[in-house]
Amino acid sequence: MQDPEKALRNSLWSKYRMTLEDYRARLEAQGGKCAVCRADAPTDFRTRRFHVDHDHSCCPTSSKTCGKCTRGLLCHACNTGLGNFQDNPERLLAAVAYLTARKGATPDAIH
Repeated sequence: MQDPEKALRNSLWSKYRMTLEDYRARLEAQGGKCAVCRADAPTDFRTRRFHVDHDHSCCPTSSKTCGKCTRGLLCHACNTGLGNFQDNPERLLAAVAYLTARKGATPDAIH
């Protein structure tokens, strides 16, 4: 069985060109929290760590990155949310407007 720290080192480097020390320094710079929602614990039960977020438009032809386009460390929910919105700020702003306009709305009021 492979050492978990060695496996993490290998994964971070092969996918993101990031060392474990870089990962830890980034997490410390973020106050040990998700860069978006500020959750202080990773929510991915599989990896038990924050996800490395990167700009998919930088390296679109590969699941791996060049290492220059990492943006931050995110909890599973925020990482998945950005992915579901395809990293599109206009979609995210439209979702904010939608939620804001319907805050406290009853089903009958939304037509």
